[in-house]
Amino acid sequence: MIDIEARKRGDMEMERVKELLDKQNIDWEQRGEGTPIVQFDNGSGDCWVFPSQTYDGKLCVRYSRKVLVETADEALMACGVA
Repeated sequence: MIDIEARKRGDMEMERVKELLDKQNIDWEQRGEGTPIVQFDNGSGDCWVFPSQTYDGKLCVRYSRKVLVETADEALMACGVA
């Protein structure tokens, strides 16, 4: 069942993402039709924010960054695997 109020909150938060980026003078792009994706570079990687298609009212965040490491242990730690 679709929670229309939760979807509206999610849409409002997507607009707030853009406002907050503007306040910090971070350039961003909006891509996609229907489900907008806000994409920006935070200086150390690429970020994507978009409404969840599974959970009404939630935002999905995808972030990638490049780091240089010397060991396999460091590589896994950089990926969030301890």
